Amino acid sequence: MSALKIADRDGITVVTFARPPVNAMDSASLEELAATFERLAGDVVVKAAVLTGEGNAFSAGLDLKTVRPTDRSPENLCFHPHAVRKDRWCHAEA
Repeated sequence: MSALKIADRDGITVVTFARPPVNAMDSASLEELAATFERLAGDVVVKAAVLTGEGNAFSAGLDLKTVRPTDRSPENLCFHPHAVRKDRWCHAEA
């Protein structure tokens, strides 16, 4: 099931993150989000894209219930303060 709702109107695309109850991100929704914005970036009809969250919260962040305990070190989490994006994956750099 998709975590995103997409609406287009007059060249503006609204992408709504919809993963109740608090829109926590898992690996599948992060992949879907990245793929969606990569597609939108190449669409000449899209003038602007807006990312919003459904409900009372934009997003609670990473859904830690979906991360294996061995992956929870700061070096493996995309939201580490020193994370940089490389090929849609985040890597911590010193």
